[in-house]
Amino acid sequence: MTIPSTRRLLALFLGLMLVLAACGDDGDDGRTADPADDPEPVETDDSGDDGTDDGADDGPSAPSGDAGALVTIFPVGEELTFPQELVCVALQGALSATFTDGAGLEMSIDLPVEDWESSTTVDWAPPSMTVRDERDELNWRIFESGPDIGLAADVDASTAVINDFSIDGRRATGSGQMIDTFAVTTAAAGGTEMPTPVPFAFAVECAG
Repeated sequence: MTIPSTRRLLALFLGLMLVLAACGDDGDDGRTADPADDPEPVETDDSGDDGTDDGADDGPSAPSGDAGALVTIFPVGEELTFPQELVCVALQGALSATFTDGAGLEMSIDLPVEDWESSTTVDWAPPSMTVRDERDELNWRIFESGPDIGLAADVDASTAVINDFSIDGRRATGSGQMIDTFAVTTAAAGGTEMPTPVPFAFAVECAG
C-alpha cells in the first residue's frame, strides 16, 4: 500500500475544508446571507405620531370669523345675537342680509355703498334695518330704522335712521337710532306714553 505524501494529504485536507465551508450553515434556512436580502431600514418618527388613522376628521379650516349679527340697544346696552344666516347678498360694495336665532329673533339689514349719497351712477336707497323680537308673544318688539317707517300714530321718527356705517366685503358695522314701531301701535291703542327712538349699534358678518 502506498502512503500518500504529506503534500497530497495537505491538499486533500484543504479541499475538504473548502467543501465544508461552502456547505456551512450561516442562517436558519441553510443559505448564505446576501446583503440584497436585507430589508430597508425603517425610519422612525420622534414626533410621537405612530402614523395610524384613528378615523378622526378635522374638517375644513376654521373661517376667519363666525357668520351672524349682533345688535346692541342703548341706553341699557341690551345685546341681541343672531347666529344663523338666512340670506346674504354682498354686491358692488353694498350688503343686504337677514339673520335669526331660530327662537323668535330676526334681523334684516340693507346697506348701500358707503358713498351712496354722492353716487351719480346708481340711485341707492338709504340704509335701513328691522329687528323683530317675537320670543315673548305677549310682548313683541319690532325695532325699525330707516326713512320709510310707516307709523299711523303722530310720532316723530325722523331720527330713527342709520347715520354711520362701514362695509368690508361681507362684513359691516354701524350705528344710528331706531324706534319700536310695535310699541308705538300698542301705545296708540292704549293711550299710553309713546316710545321715542333709541340709539343702537350693529355688527354683521356673512358666511364666506
